[in-house]
Amino acid sequence: MTAIRRQFTWLAAAGLLACGSANWATSTERELAADAESILAPVPLAEAEEEADKAEQLLPEYDWRDDAYDLLPSSVTACYDGCGHPLECHCRQGTAGCTCMCPRCGGGPRWYVSGIVGASFGTLILDQTATATTPAARSSIVDPLFTAGGTLGVAFARPAGWLRVEVEGRARDPIGNATQQETGGLVFESESQSATDGWSAMVNLWRDLEITDSWSIYGGAGIGGGGYQFAYDYSFLPTQYTTAGSSAVSAFAWQIGGGVIWNVSDRIALDLGYRFFEIGPGTTTLVSNQGGFPAGTTTLDTSFSTSELLLSVRIYEPFRGWR
Repeated sequence: MTAIRRQFTWLAAAGLLACGSANWATSTERELAADAESILAPVPLAEAEEEADKAEQLLPEYDWRDDAYDLLPSSVTACYDGCGHPLECHCRQGTAGCTCMCPRCGGGPRWYVSGIVGASFGTLILDQTATATTPAARSSIVDPLFTAGGTLGVAFARPAGWLRVEVEGRARDPIGNATQQETGGLVFESESQSATDGWSAMVNLWRDLEITDSWSIYGGAGIGGGGYQFAYDYSFLPTQYTTAGSSAVSAFAWQIGGGVIWNVSDRIALDLGYRFFEIGPGTTTLVSNQGGFPAGTTTLDTSFSTSELLLSVRIYEPFRGWR
């Protein structure tokens, strides 16, 4: 009896084991099939892009003009016009010793070009030497002028800003005047002076000082050359007396000035500045005639100076691609 019970017990245990193995195999097959279906199931493109965007948002980028720039942790990335770098650099534009290699705050020199337009309040001074018939005379012409030009320069990183060296070329409107005296509708005396085709070519040195990440002030000076085409004409009809002469004046020129800079981005800056500009004296020989006969010569010295209010648009690395 005892033996029969033992055999029955073993048979029951074997049956339970077989049922459990079958159930385990069935559940395993179901799990594998479910995993295969999840792997092979297509993922919509929009959902994939959303997942990628979420992944990118885990490491946000901050613009260099953000107010909380210095308070951000070093694990995030600062965006300098598409060029990112770790924040532990903590450098500003043109800071010497900066380890960041982005174009804005890297330690290497930066080439730039700029366009210039502005108002020029010019003064043309005339000094005529004395002759046997006329005393020495001095007069001046003051006139607002338009000026335009451009520069090619390179900026070097220095503490708190740039040191900029540039070559500048500009042109200016003509300056001059004309007067005449009439009697009974007839002109009996007239005089005119004019300086046209004004130009200047300068080498400038400017020092920028950062006030904030977006604003800077600067000052500096430049030397070079400048000139204009000068012409003078005088006539007195009652005695048929005339004096006239013209010459191309070119002389040493210099300027000094300063201004304010708004750094729109790491590659574009707007510059509003003031400059005092001067061209050295030039000499023009005047020939006089009386009734058609030579009446001697005299010289007329001219010099030009101006106060200028200029707006410049400066572009760094102009031939580098834009993002």
